[in-house]
Amino acid sequence: MFLVGELLEHLKQLNPNLTIVKGMTQERQKKWANSFRLMREQDKHSLQEIADMIDCAIKDEFWRKVILSPDNLRKHWDKLAMKRTPATATTSGTSWQDEARKRFSD
Repeated sequence: MFLVGELLEHLKQLNPNLTIVKGMTQERQKKWANSFRLMREQDKHSLQEIADMIDCAIKDEFWRKVILSPDNLRKHWDKLAMKRTPATATTSGTSWQDEARKRFSD
């Protein structure tokens, strides 16, 4: 239930008048908790990864309007993960084009 509270608190801070915030019921909280459980068990994301992804989504002007539930977070996880990872950089800090040239020139 920690993650349920985390997401709900972020949404309250953004806009306490959101229907999803004002209409939060025990039943919806259980559904949200189940969605977070699936992220952990089926998708193999840690609590920290999920909390970090919530923070990332809330800080982004576009994604804060999309991620209004754990189901939406799960649905758009890969898109958010791509946003967090610069498309032109690799782990070594060089561009993917440089990496490809290096690989194929050897």
